[in-house]
Amino acid sequence: MKKKQSGLRTQLKQFRVLVAVKRFLWALFSPNVAPPTQTDSDYFAKQFANNKNIKSLVFDEGLVRGQFRDVSYVMKIRPRNILETHIYIDGLWEPQIASLISAYLMNGGIVIDIGANIGATSIPLAKYHTKAEFYLFEPHPGVFVDLSANVAYNKLENVKIFNSAISDSLTKSLPFYAQKNARNFGLSSFKKNPDIEEYDVINVECVAIDHEFRNCSGSVKVIKIDTQGTEFQALLSAEAVIRKHRPAIFFEFESDYFESQDDESTTKTGLLEFFKSLDYHLYLVTKDSNYLPKVNLASYFKGDILAVPAPSIN
Repeated sequence: MKKKQSGLRTQLKQFRVLVAVKRFLWALFSPNVAPPTQTDSDYFAKQFANNKNIKSLVFDEGLVRGQFRDVSYVMKIRPRNILETHIYIDGLWEPQIASLISAYLMNGGIVIDIGANIGATSIPLAKYHTKAEFYLFEPHPGVFVDLSANVAYNKLENVKIFNSAISDSLTKSLPFYAQKNARNFGLSSFKKNPDIEEYDVINVECVAIDHEFRNCSGSVKVIKIDTQGTEFQALLSAEAVIRKHRPAIFFEFESDYFESQDDESTTKTGLLEFFKSLDYHLYLVTKDSNYLPKVNLASYFKGDILAVPAPSIN
């Protein structure tokens, strides 16, 4: 019996090493090509082709083990899903964002994650920063089911989730373009963006950050926003919280999400005036460099921005 167990452990170690080597080689030689995990619906089934349990296994859904520093976490994974298979390949979604957010949480605090998707950013951070509190907002009903499952899988007591969108609108619900049959449901938005393919138009509940956190007694350290073109509206809904707590703010801006140059220009002007009034500076976050250049949004822009309060000089 001991020999069988030892042999099984050896086989599992060999399998993990083989998978790790495959991941490394793919990242090294095919950096700009979608990996087979995102293109081949039978990818995971093929990995177990010689496993004696093959007829007892189902591959349309499973779990993936991710890693953030010295902490492991698990997430639901399905073939071809971009976020989930990315965690399988690299262990973490957008590590450059996760590491920067982590730097603000060494003494705990509150994180507000707007457009949390399946929890790919907040869940590993919540597992690592157990003294921090995470408030996750996700309006897509199908994605919210996955988010709920992922929080439950990791038994996270410092995470609260809400099936709501964030907006400065006075309307309690708004039409929402909810993607379906997609590899990345996180592209859903209040706007019918060009990267949204099949979708249902549904009404989703809208809340404002200033209202939800009006009686907040803790310290809001980080606000993260990923709402596919409506980040400015989310920021406007949080102005009082930002003025009071002075958090670091991570948000996306994509010129491609604006129907006209006038619309884009108006939004850029509004964003710059908003952060100027708050005395914040903007910097570009990239996955390829530890250098964050200052952002002025003077021309085309697509990327992640870190907004931080300007240092006070006495």
